[in-house]
Amino acid sequence: MTAAYEEIPFSELLHRPAATTGRLDAVRALRLRRRGAGDLALMRVDQLEQDTTVIDFTSRLLGGLVRPGTSPLSVPHCPKRCRG
Repeated sequence: MTAAYEEIPFSELLHRPAATTGRLDAVRALRLRRRGAGDLALMRVDQLEQDTTVIDFTSRLLGGLVRPGTSPLSVPHCPKRCRG
């Protein structure tokens, strides 16, 4: 997979569903442009689950780094009012 997503018209999914969804082999997601409505995203469930795992891990890691008292780096840079 090289690109994050590819933009295509929603009508392309309606007219050529197999070919359109086959593009998911090359990109993470498809952005389906719609006239007069918000765009939609189409992606494989395994890609969604993988992205969710990465985001969850990253947010927990960053949260642990900035939480007062959990990292020697976070305490000196945090003003007294935010140390709890």
